[in-house]
Amino acid sequence: TPLDCHLMIEDPDRWAPQYVEAGAGSVTFHVEAAAAPVRLAREIRAKGARASMALKPATPIEPYEDLLPELDMLLIMTVEPGFGG
Repeated sequence: TPLDCHLMIEDPDRWAPQYVEAGAGSVTFHVEAAAAPVRLAREIRAKGARASMALKPATPIEPYEDLLPELDMLLIMTVEPGFGG
């Protein structure tokens, strides 16, 4: 499915699986908003979509290196998300 959903939302653990069920082929969640990023990535993949994680520019990647094998893509934002970004 060519639909890619980049979720810039609170509580992606709750909502991301529903995007897959609605037909998303790829779901990107922000690690800063995820309560359990490993579990979420596994759940997205188990439902048949590609799992992607986004990091804000100031978020270090080192704490999440062990999570990388659970992902299909890593998105590193170049601007701080928000109104101007």
